[in-house]
Parts: sequence; C-alpha cells; structure tokens
Amino acid sequence: MDLVCVNPVRTNSMISIHYVAYGISGLLFFSMTDRLGRKPTMTIMMGVHTAAQFLILFVPSYPARLIGLIFYGLTQMKNTVPYVYLVELVPARFSTSMSAGITSFDSATTAVVCIYFVFISKDWFPLFFAMTLLSTLSYLVIVFFLPESPIWLLNTGKTSDAIAALNKIGKFNGVGKQIPADAIFSETMLLAKT
Repeated sequence: MDLVCVNPVRTNSMISIHYVAYGISGLLFFSMTDRLGRKPTMTIMMGVHTAAQFLILFVPSYPARLIGLIFYGLTQMKNTVPYVYLVELVPARFSTSMSAGITSFDSATTAVVCIYFVFISKDWFPLFFAMTLLSTLSYLVIVFFLPESPIWLLNTGKTSDAIAALNKIGKFNGVGKQIPADAIFSETMLLAKT
C-alpha cells in the first residue's frame, strides 16, 4: 500500500486501530447473529468488508486506507459466523470436515500472500484486487443463493420460513421430496417445553 516511505508510527497505528476496531466489534455485535439471523449478519458484514476493500484499493490516501482498515476490524464477525452458519446448513456427519475445511481455507490465505510476495511480485495491488474480486463473488453467493439457517428460523418460531429454506436446500441437492407447509418439527416442540 505504498507504506515503505511512510512514518513507521503511522503504519503501525493503522494495524493497531484495525485490531482495536476488531475488539470493539466483538463487544458491540456479538449477539447480532441471534437477533437478526445468520444470513442478514453475513450480508451486512460482507457488504461492509467488501466496501472497505474497494476503499483501500481505489482511494490511494492514508486516511482512506485507515478508514478501510477500521471497517475491516468492525466486520470481524464475517470470520466467525460462517462456522455457525455452515454447521447449521450441513448434516451433522459433515460438520467437522466442513469446519476443518473453512479453517484450512482461511489459513491458506497467509501462505498464498507469503508465496506471492516471495516468488511472484512485491506489488500488493494485483493480489489485493484478486482477493477483493473473490470477496465480492462470495458476497453475491451469500446474498442471492444461500438460505437463512433453518435451525435459527425454527428456534425463532419462523416455521414456514424454515420449511421454505429446507425445501430450497433439498432442491439444490437434488432431493425430489418437499416438506409440506403444515409440517410440525419435533425439535421445536422440545424447545417450547424447556
């Protein structure tokens, strides 16, 4: 980000402010997924995160990039919500392997960045631009294709929405049967009694 000639205090302050925003976000937004749902939380967090990436990419000034890194920090829930979201969307027998897959994929970004800077180029822009495009693509997938978590919908009493989400998941997976609109879930009955 052209920070080689910048005062080291300014460079380090960008990183420090990012992590302060990260901590503040955890304190302010920790219950957002339970109040709004998994999909709205991911949509908001990924939208702000993607906007911050574009700000850092295309506004070449220290204040703009500082604001971008602050918003990066404020959207830290985009790193944790996918685990809950995924575990609620896949069958229990796949939850461990899917969680391990997300962790491996997330950790691989550090390796990709290191390999890029050591063997390919010292120019950060192409790498960051590619990562921004991937982030934008994943944001569009979340917004247009993923349903809300059926478990969250059932736990909040939105049974008809849960049935629609389960039917959407079933249709995507090639299941021919549909859950009838008047279905009663035994899990919700158990939750209601406790």
